[in-house]
Amino acid sequence: MQAKNIKKFRSENPQFKHLTSEQILQIFKVYKQCIERNFDPSDITILVSGTLIILISCLFMNGGAGQEIASISRTNSPNNIVMNTVIASATSGLTMMMMN
Repeated sequence: MQAKNIKKFRSENPQFKHLTSEQILQIFKVYKQCIERNFDPSDITILVSGTLIILISCLFMNGGAGQEIASISRTNSPNNIVMNTVIASATSGLTMMMMN
């Protein structure tokens, strides 16, 4: 069975024809481990990274757009927009951490 898989792999991927059978079996093993691996979608590092990315990107976008909004209405001053962005991302991060 493995010899058949190795032969098929070599015929479908000519760039790997120079590899030995052991090296191809190692590629199969690594591929199988990557496919069967279970990733935790609510990992704390991913949660914190996502919250920081949202915070920083929205902070720059909304902070820069605040002057245009402030010229239309004084209720939406730039510091209110920036504060809203910080509170929203912090709340979402804390909520997801509590739900985890």
